[in-house]
Amino acid sequence: MGGTPDDATDGTRDEATRALLVALLDATTVVEVRRIVLASVPDAAGCDCAALVEPAGGAHLDVYADAADPETPFGTLALDTTTAAGRAIISGEPVPATGNDRHPALEHCSTTLAIPLSADGGTVGAVVFGWQRDGAVDVDSAGCSRIAGWIASALARTRLAHREATLAAALRGEVTTTKVAASGLEIHGRYLPPWSGIPLGGDWHDAWEDDRGCAMIVLGDVAGHGVDVSPAMLTLRSYVRASTVPADGLAPALSRLDRTLEAFDDDHGLAALLLASYDPVQRTFSWLNAGLPDPMLHRADGAVEHLTEGRTRLVGTGLDRPPPVVASVVLDVGDTVICYTDGLLLPMLEESVDTSSVAAAIARMGDAALSTVADELLALSPSGALRIDDASVLLVRVSGTPAAVD
Repeated sequence: MGGTPDDATDGTRDEATRALLVALLDATTVVEVRRIVLASVPDAAGCDCAALVEPAGGAHLDVYADAADPETPFGTLALDTTTAAGRAIISGEPVPATGNDRHPALEHCSTTLAIPLSADGGTVGAVVFGWQRDGAVDVDSAGCSRIAGWIASALARTRLAHREATLAAALRGEVTTTKVAASGLEIHGRYLPPWSGIPLGGDWHDAWEDDRGCAMIVLGDVAGHGVDVSPAMLTLRSYVRASTVPADGLAPALSRLDRTLEAFDDDHGLAALLLASYDPVQRTFSWLNAGLPDPMLHRADGAVEHLTEGRTRLVGTGLDRPPPVVASVVLDVGDTVICYTDGLLLPMLEESVDTSSVAAAIARMGDAALSTVADELLALSPSGALRIDDASVLLVRVSGTPAAVD
């Protein structure tokens, strides 16, 4: 026996409902959520049209009703009890609408149902379902409420992602400083965010000139991924600057950093750190490497050296650190030190970018501008969804004569 027309309708709605859920789960922006809701909710809910109502600041609500233009509100509502949408948001309960309760976006509908969008203990708006049919309408309230829950989750998630991305973008420039006035030195830093698109993670680089006229150079990587590790990264960056006293040198600075982290007992987690300095008078580059890949030195004559000395334990272990031994090397004009975090070396399925690939890329670049060298190195990083970690590259080149001695 064949199915009834109602059976076919139910099957079509089930398929539309599944497609709606998948699309909402995949949505990455608020605008994309709006477009999906306005285009797909009618088929999934069995209604004729839908509108999305979102807070617009103050006591106002924006109403979106056009799937072709999900960025532009159809109009605004007051956040009060004069409309069904307002009452739904204020009461937290579904509200049917008739007559003047309906917004002009749905004035052609004979029946509407406004359902609040609740997520994470708060209300993020309302969705209004509309029917244009004469006579009684069989409203599937349970199905509409289930769809409203999916919409609320998608809106809350994409709004949070937008806030995090905005904050991270604002902070990114503050934690990748490379401007120093040390004589005869050129420094170039580059940051590559993970594929997720959040422009701030656990990597950072920093450089400044100390009271002696030497350049202090830092590259760091807090364990973890994404914006969740950013607070620890920002804290550690501040501690590194505060722990560095010019007259003491690098080893005491690292020991002081260990004591600071232990005293404050912050949830800073583990971190890898390269702490370095450059003396423009002696042309000496000195460093301690607490868990990052070994820096490389590209000599002006084309030779590439791995700087394997200066290794010490990760920062934040809580364990006593054996006395670190500072490594140093004398640089000539045109020499470049290449420092990078392990995000550059993460595996790409069956392949991996190993240090030999990094060395080969450096050798190919010759005396190219540091920005070009950075481009070449970051091109080695996994692409697309395979790039699960952020990466930082910090390049230091001797470009002129040393500062004169008074």
